[in-house]
Amino acid sequence: MTTIYLIRHAEAEGNLCRRIHGQYDTNVTPKGMVQIAELRKRFETISVDACYASDLTRTKTTAQAICLPKGLELHADPAFREVNLGVWEGLPFGYLNTFEQESMHRFNQDPQNWHVEQGEDFEQYTGRFLAGLERIARNHPEQTVAVVSHAAVMRGVFLRLFPDLVPTHSDNTAVTKLAWEQGTFQMIYCNDSSHLEAGKSTLRRQKWQQQDGAQGDDTLWFQPGLQPAETLAAVEGAWTFTALEGQRPVGHLTLSEDSTDTGRIDDLSLVPSYRGFGLGIQLLGQAIFTMRPLGKRWLRIRIPKENPALEKLCAQLAFVPEESGDWVLDLPVRVRPI
Repeated sequence: MTTIYLIRHAEAEGNLCRRIHGQYDTNVTPKGMVQIAELRKRFETISVDACYASDLTRTKTTAQAICLPKGLELHADPAFREVNLGVWEGLPFGYLNTFEQESMHRFNQDPQNWHVEQGEDFEQYTGRFLAGLERIARNHPEQTVAVVSHAAVMRGVFLRLFPDLVPTHSDNTAVTKLAWEQGTFQMIYCNDSSHLEAGKSTLRRQKWQQQDGAQGDDTLWFQPGLQPAETLAAVEGAWTFTALEGQRPVGHLTLSEDSTDTGRIDDLSLVPSYRGFGLGIQLLGQAIFTMRPLGKRWLRIRIPKENPALEKLCAQLAFVPEESGDWVLDLPVRVRPI
């Protein structure tokens, strides 16, 4: 018998900023690094003979929790990548929930019948994952293997292997245990995140919140240009965006270029009724997802002293303060040491 632990990656930027990942590559957040530390503790007393991960940064970073303490080589394998989401990759959930409601419902509730342009369908992504999983099981008889992967692709695999199973939503670093023998998989447990206290969980933080109609998760999308928004003054820059909830303008984001390798956030603002819910993290995410593809090395923001809430949001994304008064984010996507 081969024992296989399937592990979802730690919190990554898209999870925090409410953008759909797919195979879009992003960094693990500071909270994700805390989750990795808890995952490492969980596996201290579990013998593991081999460690695999998808070849994306967030899984390879997470897999360090297992391979480094045990002195194992990390095998990066594209078979265990997240679903290729085609034209959806990297989009804000707010956009998808506004313009792709029916398709989003299928993605969440009926993945067997979901497909978007340029993306994988159910048979494609579950097929390549299962081929990789069976290969590992056959190559490691009577051993224990850890595989770090992604939520949507694993959910599809569970539905294909265990049609009667209703899998719970997977928290970041949640663990599923399978046994494989004579070509058959058996589930021991599914999506267990008991190693995470409430304050270290991503799933338990993602709640809909309301105040005068403002909602806290999966709400905002971004349109180039500045549309009039209640009480907000337009700040011009090289890149400007209006944050919208549905068709309602609720915020502005203005970016400029400090130098060839540095971008700057000149304005990040929300109308008063949308403040106090942590929605600013989604505007910060739009800044990151705009500047990184342009090849910028750094992203800077000057935070007014009277805005400690913005300091807290920036810290959640690994911005660090400098003596100059700027907060700076190291933008490149790479495996950060745990």
